[in-house]
Amino acid sequence: MSDTLDPFAATQPIQLRLLGGIALTGVSEGDKFLAQTKRVALLVHLALAGPRDGYHRRDVIAAQFWPEVDTASSRGALRKAVFEVRKALGTDVVLGRGDEELRLNRELVWCDAVEMGAAFRADQLARTLELYRGPLLPGFFADAPAFEDWLDRERTELRDLATKAALALAKQCEVDHSLTVAIHWARMAATMAYLDERVVTQVMEILVRTGARVEALKVYRRYAEQLKASFDAEPGSALLAIAESLKKG
Repeated sequence: MSDTLDPFAATQPIQLRLLGGIALTGVSEGDKFLAQTKRVALLVHLALAGPRDGYHRRDVIAAQFWPEVDTASSRGALRKAVFEVRKALGTDVVLGRGDEELRLNRELVWCDAVEMGAAFRADQLARTLELYRGPLLPGFFADAPAFEDWLDRERTELRDLATKAALALAKQCEVDHSLTVAIHWARMAATMAYLDERVVTQVMEILVRTGARVEALKVYRRYAEQLKASFDAEPGSALLAIAESLKKG
């Protein structure tokens, strides 16, 4: 992934990129830090987990990452991990409130996944998709099942936001009669939708209306193949009817 600074991130000295892979810039030994999986997982949790602008309880974090040990040991492991994060990224990157709470200093750390969510909420759809370079931390494991379950949910949520953004842009471009661009966004939505039949149906309808009937049929066949391989199931009757009409020309 490129280390080029994002203009939206210019005010923060540290950039943490998590979409489509992981990169850390603005620190002297970013690659060395990224090799410490549990430390990275802690940083990711502080960056993404709600409340986004608030503090996280130490006991909750400790139980999530070190459930196999007693409370005293897990809190000790957390203290060490926080020390290592501060050592690598700066003492003010992780802030504490008393002995029980922690939060990430967002004035010092910019994160593409956080920025993407903010862009979507602000209806900045093109910006949302510019930031979404791929799934959240693909293939990342931290030997912490609770964290990995949470990460899967975050990964799904961000993919769904990107899908909604692409679908909304396709519809906007269709209304504006920018049909080539509408087809582009529709294809992107179909790629990210995976097995969401409602999205696949909407994409196919857009493609049919914009004259991309062959592309619509390709979307259907890809979806049907994925559905069969994953669940040994068939598409619903409404989607099947659209496909049959396309096959008849």
